[in-house]
Amino acid sequence: MFGDIHNLKEEVAKGGKPEMGTNTVALQKKFADSFFGKMAKNKYFEGVTICVIFLNALAIGVDADYSARTRVPANLYEGDVFFIVLEVFFASYFSLEILIRFLAYRQKLHCLRDGWFIFDFLLVLMMVWETWIMPFVGLESGLGQLSILRLLRLLRITRMAKLMRAFPQLMMIIKGISAAARAVGWTAVLLVIISFTWSILFTNEYHQGHITDEEMKDWPDEDPRKIHEYFGGMDKSMLTLLIMGTILDDVTECADVIRRQNNYWYLVAFIFYILLNSFMMLNMLVGILVEAMLAVAEAPATPAVEAPEEEEETDESPAAKKQRTEKVFDIEDLKKQVAELRSNPPAYVSKVGQLTTPALICDENGQLQRPEHPEENGPWDLQLCVAGAEDDEAYGVPWRVNIRFDPDLWPAKLPLVRFRGVFHHAFTDENGAMLMPFYRALPRDENQACTLKLTVEAIRTFLVDPFASWKLSPDKVPEKLVKSVSVNKKMNSERLDIIRKYASQALHPELFAGYWHDEWLADDFRKAIHQKDPAVWKSILTEHVPGQAFCEMFLSEVFNFYKSGLPARRPNSMNAYGIILNDIGLEPLIDELQRHLQPLGELLFPGPGSCWDGHHCFIVRYRSGEDLGLDMHTDDSDVTVNLCLGLEFAGAGLQFCGMMGATDHRKHCYTYYHKKGSCVIHLGRRRHGADDITSGERLNLILWNHSSTYRASDDSENPDYHVEEGPPDAVCVSYTHDRDFGNFKEYPVGKEHFRGRGWCPRRKLEYEGFTPDCDEEQAPRR
Repeated sequence: MFGDIHNLKEEVAKGGKPEMGTNTVALQKKFADSFFGKMAKNKYFEGVTICVIFLNALAIGVDADYSARTRVPANLYEGDVFFIVLEVFFASYFSLEILIRFLAYRQKLHCLRDGWFIFDFLLVLMMVWETWIMPFVGLESGLGQLSILRLLRLLRITRMAKLMRAFPQLMMIIKGISAAARAVGWTAVLLVIISFTWSILFTNEYHQGHITDEEMKDWPDEDPRKIHEYFGGMDKSMLTLLIMGTILDDVTECADVIRRQNNYWYLVAFIFYILLNSFMMLNMLVGILVEAMLAVAEAPATPAVEAPEEEEETDESPAAKKQRTEKVFDIEDLKKQVAELRSNPPAYVSKVGQLTTPALICDENGQLQRPEHPEENGPWDLQLCVAGAEDDEAYGVPWRVNIRFDPDLWPAKLPLVRFRGVFHHAFTDENGAMLMPFYRALPRDENQACTLKLTVEAIRTFLVDPFASWKLSPDKVPEKLVKSVSVNKKMNSERLDIIRKYASQALHPELFAGYWHDEWLADDFRKAIHQKDPAVWKSILTEHVPGQAFCEMFLSEVFNFYKSGLPARRPNSMNAYGIILNDIGLEPLIDELQRHLQPLGELLFPGPGSCWDGHHCFIVRYRSGEDLGLDMHTDDSDVTVNLCLGLEFAGAGLQFCGMMGATDHRKHCYTYYHKKGSCVIHLGRRRHGADDITSGERLNLILWNHSSTYRASDDSENPDYHVEEGPPDAVCVSYTHDRDFGNFKEYPVGKEHFRGRGWCPRRKLEYEGFTPDCDEEQAPRR
């Protein structure tokens, strides 16, 4: 029920994947670099504020004691002048502090997302009301007899929670109590159950019947009166056993009263209760708390970068020292480091690219914007390949890595590292980005600055020994974390094993070379790629992408893989038949296809269609006896490309409805009919579904394009969801997701179990007159 100390350590360490709250988002600055921003970030300013908070709490205690002893009125301005001056000082300082913090924000509305700021602001607002406003509007005397103001004043003491930031030991105690809360709770429940059981035993023997407590006071004999006071009812027995038998307050007197009843069996029962509840259960509680404290103290913490050693005194001039040690961004120095790496790369580094600037960035407020003068201000991206150990079947191949150099972070703090492509690892987030412990352990040069060479070495160490790259001691790593690393390593190994095995069986090796031949593309599409003109792209929106010859060649490769007998994972949760192309060695080819389609995505869907840097690409197959169609749904993509490869088929309508979360998201808007070689491109949040095929066989290439830049934005993380405007069109309902599907269509055979399991429309956002198709809905599953 409670687990051992190792389980507590794992719980504290959060087991499997590390906490992701400390990823790139944590690096963003909420305060501007203005005078107020620097002041708000100043450690001395925060230290003074904590001291004033402490003094304010102390003053409240002294004031309460003084008022109680001298009976000075509780009203502020009717009290002693010393306390009036103190109160005005505290109100003035805290008001100034809140103002400075507010002016420090880059975006002033951002303060509404800061829980500490809102909490402090409300307390200061109440303080200002009590100190300055109430006395001048005549409310002080009216409320003086009440304790409301004193209770509000006591709330200020809660600001002392900030002391936990300054004293990590306090935080360790809080974390220990929190980690042990569940075990302590269950122990307390067991303690109450035992007390309740013994209470029944003693109440049955010593109940006072119909005799009232007032009547018992007149009894001359003290022994029966005492025993009834202790055990005359269930409430009395519970209280006696908890206070006297568990906490051991006046336990001798209680035992003596039982003994004088000449019922030694109940005396033995009382002693046994003491051994069980007091000695065993309470000591168990102490042991749980001690183990929790040890677990918190010994749990692997994310390592901090070691402080630089103090420099020895030299004859170096201050100006020269400043030039040597000042860690400022220098694009020429970065270009030099890239050139050196390209000219003399380690054996594990290959394909070092050029420095490029992204077309779009996401600022600290979650807003997408184009960089201003990127050639001067950056940021800059560098792509290269880094391999792990040669004998490592999981990470020994070259992995594409993107390193971003932000002038605000590089070289003083860190680069931003992200793996591109399919990469399974427990120590990266869902977009392949490194987590904060990697950056904290990042090696630095003699000036405590980051360098490209050391960063690449750290990435290599990460691939070879991820625990060493995080500076984690092997004997202190939680078992769940080790298991998570092992599971992801196995996934990588199995995927690469299939790619290696199929490489020798490939029917068209040129498809696996990562290059699109011009003859594979339709003429107009090829011209648009080479001319790079938005007007040309607009002119081909209804044209084919690849030619018929490519479709036939690609289909033959797909069927060849089916014949190989190699295992293939399902493309997604809704398609049972198909192949994930990235898992059979075609990822480089799809990378090139995505690169060719990028201008089209940016033209049609600025934001989600910009800066694609990841994808999930697969084949879906529809034919009799397998999947016939696809339920209405949205994609886990930013922009989806759906390319029809063939074969011969009938009944291939693709139904489009509204955008997820819009008022009309279940209203039909368009029907698209597939043709061999043609593709349709749409946002992943667009509701759509495939009609059942009526004859033949159809295979489509589905490309889910991902943009980590867009996914970090507020538009992606917090999309709007509005009240639905009215009942949906029948073609737009989903048996998988919708709560009212059965009101508009019959559930398909074999899909009846989805009834009552839907989540759409969201609760409280239903259209007027909405009724679910099931009387007893299950908890929504998403």
